[in-house]
Amino acid sequence: GEGAEIGRKRRRRSRSRRWEENSRNVREAEGMHGMPWRDSVAAYTAPEFDLMAGTVAKVSVFQTTRKGGVLGFEDGGAAAPLSSSSSSSGRFPPSAAPSSPLLFMPFWEWQMEFMKSELTNLRPSSTVTPSGVSVGYNENRSKGARIVNHCYASDEYRKIRMTYYDAGDSVQVFNSLWYPQLKYDLPILGIDLLAFGRQRYLTVVDFQPIHATEGEHASRYERALQSLRQPYRSLQGTMTDRFYDSARHFSSQMLFGRFEDEAAVRDELWPACRGYTAAHLDLVRGCVPDESREATERSRGGQRRYDNYSARRDPAHALFKRIFGEEWADAYVYDFLFDLSEPGEEEELSHGDVKR
Repeated sequence: GEGAEIGRKRRRRSRSRRWEENSRNVREAEGMHGMPWRDSVAAYTAPEFDLMAGTVAKVSVFQTTRKGGVLGFEDGGAAAPLSSSSSSSGRFPPSAAPSSPLLFMPFWEWQMEFMKSELTNLRPSSTVTPSGVSVGYNENRSKGARIVNHCYASDEYRKIRMTYYDAGDSVQVFNSLWYPQLKYDLPILGIDLLAFGRQRYLTVVDFQPIHATEGEHASRYERALQSLRQPYRSLQGTMTDRFYDSARHFSSQMLFGRFEDEAAVRDELWPACRGYTAAHLDLVRGCVPDESREATERSRGGQRRYDNYSARRDPAHALFKRIFGEEWADAYVYDFLFDLSEPGEEEELSHGDVKR
């Protein structure tokens, strides 16, 4: 009826205003290092600017592109706006078909557009660690690898960290973690997408529990995820215990894929990842916030245990030591990726908790 149409128009106007406000807040952060990249380890010069530290330095990115092309960027090295055929439209872009060297860049682009249109008071956070190490960008010319990191916060999320690691056809990685504000005692949204040699693919998307025993708390969101997960057969695999204990900080409705057919990225991973991301925000919005000291300390303790557990087991730590050096890798893992962690600290269980 007329009332419903008025409501829809108001929601559209509200979303449009939110997108405009958030875009102004993150535009400068998005422009760092020419993001979103359009080709693998391409040649350009982009400003490295940390909004919190207020420093600018030129970063020369090396020429080792698969296609041999040089990207064209607008002022300051910023990438051109997304076209109508980009990931913002909801379709997997033709430019990200198997011929594209940046397989997971559409996931980065879609996430940025989703954050700008759906989150409240989205703002960039510093990518300089407390020890003064800048982790926003790094490269190793001789090994043909580069990494970029963004970090954001909103009224809904304490921290949203985004990472893209580009080593040409040998390795492509998109990783993101969404930590709810501490007033929401909720799981962390974890996204980890890896491609090796464009022949082997390992993907994880999950609502990662922050407490060892979730009980009814977990059953609410796991029931909702079950219907989202059901159509995607290639994402219903079982995680091994090589790096992580699947009974700790992983849910029973985790999207886990280990496959060799790249078409699954487009056909299953693309819609499934977007569905889980939207569902996580719905979970946050539907949660009654509790800002009492007891509640926020419980959430902080759970997120800290998650960070300690993840920092000590992250297999990327050894890779980044080899590529970028030990000092940078340690600062990156302990002070940025998992900033509530303490090197060497054991992740204790909550009092009375047991594994699920």
